[in-house]
Amino acid sequence: MFLNINAKVRQVCKKFKSDKRGVTAVEYAIIAVTMSGIILTMLNTSGLGDSLESAMKQVTTSMGTGTDAETPETPKS
Repeated sequence: MFLNINAKVRQVCKKFKSDKRGVTAVEYAIIAVTMSGIILTMLNTSGLGDSLESAMKQVTTSMGTGTDAETPETPKS
């Protein structure tokens, strides 16, 4: 019985090693994580992140709550 289980485990491991499905997705995920880490590091160390945050705060405060704007009427055909 133990030999049968051992053989099945080896067979599953061998299939797992040779299975290449999803490898590209994993590679893209690793690249995306690396790139986002680089970008975050650049934003935090160069002061660019602070500039972007300040600009976004100015935009949001100038927009207000959004209730003051009137919705335009749609033209009728």
